[in-house]
Amino acid sequence: MKILLFICGEGLGHTGRCLALGREFLAAGHEVNFGAYGYSKELVQKNRLFGA
Repeated sequence: MKILLFICGEGLGHTGRCLALGREFLAAGHEVNFGAYGYSKELVQKNRLFGA
């Protein structure tokens, strides 16, 4: 399954939860992509598990 997680807002609490969710989807064999902006985008890009 192809999954897109889009993170709205500048708070990193939601970002951390979405990254954990993305890891679980990856472990289950799914393709995961993120959409984000600001600090959330920076954190997603630092996490090299995902193509952001």
